Amino acid sequence: MDYRGKTIDGEASCHWPAIHEEAAKYESFVISVEKWDEEKELSKQQMKYLHAVVFPIFAKEMHCSLLWAEITLKRACGEQWLIKRFENTEIILSKTILSVKQCNQWIKNIQDWCDSHKIHIPESDKDWKKNE
Repeated sequence: MDYRGKTIDGEASCHWPAIHEEAAKYESFVISVEKWDEEKELSKQQMKYLHAVVFPIFAKEMHCSLLWAEITLKRACGEQWLIKRFENTEIILSKTILSVKQCNQWIKNIQDWCDSHKIHIPESDKDWKKNE
C-alpha cells in the first residue's frame, strides 16, 4: 500500500493511523520513504493506461499478442522516439525513455492511428494529460 505525506515545518505529516493499521496486518514489514516525483507518478499512470487499455484492445482487434501490439504501435505511432535504425539493424527502444509530454503525444498518435483503422481506444484519465 502506498501512502503520501508532506513535510511541514520539519515535521512529517501523513495518515499515521492508516499506516500503523496496514503494518499491523503482518508479522514483519518494510516501510520505504522516498521523495515524491510527480513526473514519475504521471509516467506510471501512462504506462498503466497503455498496458491495461491500449495494448489489450489493439491486440484483441488485430488478433495478435500484447507484445506484438506494443511493437506495432511503437513502429506505427512512435517511430521518431522508439525506433532506431543502424544499417541493417532496427532497435526497438523501451517506452520508459519517453518524457510525459512525448508519451502523451505517442498516446494521441495511437488514438488517431487506431481511429483511422476503425479501432476504438477509450480516452484516458485526463489528470496526467493536463501536465504537458
